[in-house]
Amino acid sequence: ALCNIYPSFLQLLTDDSSSVEQVEVSLSTSCLSKKLVKHTIRNIFDALHQLYEDSKLKRNSRGMSWLRSLGTLLSTLCFKAGRRDDGTLIMGDFVDHYEQDVGDM
Repeated sequence: ALCNIYPSFLQLLTDDSSSVEQVEVSLSTSCLSKKLVKHTIRNIFDALHQLYEDSKLKRNSRGMSWLRSLGTLLSTLCFKAGRRDDGTLIMGDFVDHYEQDVGDM
């Protein structure tokens, strides 16, 4: 049943015009329920965030470029998550967190 989630997730990362909501709708109409899509996207994000936090601890062995690349990827996902009705980013706290660690992205 997870047949289409990974290509769609990669599209989310590479297509400037796509959003998490568009990917959710696309996948939920193809082979997955919207709830399962949201859950899977959240799990992928959580796993990448944990890798990011682990990389901060191992900065000396992995180097700063690894951390910067992963922080930029996660920041991009946060922007793709969309905005609240008041215009603020849904995942704005995460964006601030990554920018504090690695600077402006």
